[in-house]
Amino acid sequence: NKHSLHTSKELLKKILEELGEKEQLTYTEAEMNAIVEKAGKKFQRMKISVIIPSYKPGAYLWECLDSVYNQTFQGAQYEVVIVLNGCNEPYKTQIEEYISGHTDKCVFRLIQTDTPGVSNARNIGIENSKGEYITFVDDDDIISESYLEDLMKVSDRNTVGCCTSY
Repeated sequence: NKHSLHTSKELLKKILEELGEKEQLTYTEAEMNAIVEKAGKKFQRMKISVIIPSYKPGAYLWECLDSVYNQTFQGAQYEVVIVLNGCNEPYKTQIEEYISGHTDKCVFRLIQTDTPGVSNARNIGIENSKGEYITFVDDDDIISESYLEDLMKVSDRNTVGCCTSY
């Protein structure tokens, strides 16, 4: 019907905008399949959000991020939300540089807030997370390669999972 066609066109336009793609008058089946696949990857629901609050981090942060990056859990199913709280430079630039070199396995996001406090940073991380499950890792922690996988084995919607894979 006319209404659903109009709605579909509006939806396609919004998806193309989100993907940074230019709208065309017509699409081949292959082009539509490519758009659907790209949109699916971009908008898929993350399984786990790893929230890392950080305040004036030292060199230990890179070991922490490496341990989260090198998980055996499928990378496309988890995101890392780093909340830099109460400080900005040079830390923000350093973290952005790290993220830019580690985009192939998982999604990293950096949020900077001027309001200090680990509780505030965790709350901001929760508000901005896209995962079905949330775990917190401190910026000076090093987790085992199987930490997220082990955590998912003992977790479900009715259970708080605990894992000692440090």
